[in-house]
Amino acid sequence: MRNFLSLVLAFFIIMASVPVISLFYKDEMIRKRDQYAAAAGTQAQSSTVQAAGTAVQSGKEQSDSRRQTSAAAKETASPAAAKADKVRVLLHKDNRVVTVKTASYILCVMAKEIDIDSPEEALKAQAVCIYTFLLHSMQQAQSANYDITDDPAHHQSFLSEKALKTFWGEAYEKNYRKLQKIVDSVSGEYLSCEGKPILAAYHSSNAGMTESAANYWGEDYPYLQAKESIGDSLSRYYKTKVSFTPAKLKKALLTLKKKDFSFPKSPSDWIGACRTTPSQTVETVDIAGVSLSGRELREALGLKSSFFTVEYNGKQFLFTVSGYGHGVGMSQEGAKYMASLGFTYQEILKHYYEGAVLDK
Repeated sequence: MRNFLSLVLAFFIIMASVPVISLFYKDEMIRKRDQYAAAAGTQAQSSTVQAAGTAVQSGKEQSDSRRQTSAAAKETASPAAAKADKVRVLLHKDNRVVTVKTASYILCVMAKEIDIDSPEEALKAQAVCIYTFLLHSMQQAQSANYDITDDPAHHQSFLSEKALKTFWGEAYEKNYRKLQKIVDSVSGEYLSCEGKPILAAYHSSNAGMTESAANYWGEDYPYLQAKESIGDSLSRYYKTKVSFTPAKLKKALLTLKKKDFSFPKSPSDWIGACRTTPSQTVETVDIAGVSLSGRELREALGLKSSFFTVEYNGKQFLFTVSGYGHGVGMSQEGAKYMASLGFTYQEILKHYYEGAVLDK
């Protein structure tokens, strides 16, 4: 009987504590939001290139807005955004153009560009970015017979609705309805600066801070500056490792045109000084007598990002890479983290594209 009464008493104590636990959790969320907001305005200190690890870690293919040529284009668009009901998409592998409704285009890009299980506010932010990127691209390609391509190296990945059925399989109906609801909820919303759609670059993840467009592409945009991105350390792409034998590294480097490499006899002497930006991106690295940008080396070696460190262990060159993508603009992992803390999609976009206006 005494044990029974003890159990009953314990039950009521636990039940009474539930509201207190809930309130504590809510307060903790608010505290984290305040910490994040305070941290978002800070600048990370420069870091030096340090030691690394070993093999490549595989992951889901994401284009991470790896748009190299798009960012280099000058913003010569007309003052007002030419909103589109339909989109002409160049399927670059087939070299043919298909026309789809804008809402369908946004949905089909989202399916490829971001995890379907991402928090709702992160998905909304992504939808706005996709539409904004589309408008910007349309204004840059006014004389072409297409508005945008499905080539992730330049624009945004895209899957036709027919391809989505294979991509999603049995989850097609459920996933389609989910993204359709997201797209409808932010229909017509885009980011602008001085009356023009911005270059809404985005990427999968980074090393804890985004990179400025000026540092990565050599073109400065007021809304594409380095920003704190705390949640990226939780990404499965936060750290990946890859190794190269001297022969393999040399072969990859020689694919770079107009570079006069001079390889010392000892591979340990191939890597020289490395310089990083405040966001920890490798700005330049001296290798075999040539100064390469971090972006050049990343592309030559197929690294996931320019946030890397390297060392030679006597047999191999070991690279440890942080993040996935070019690191400019909105971080998808950062957006997910902010959404999990209760931030709205408007707040997420304001953080990553400071100075841009959410327009409609």
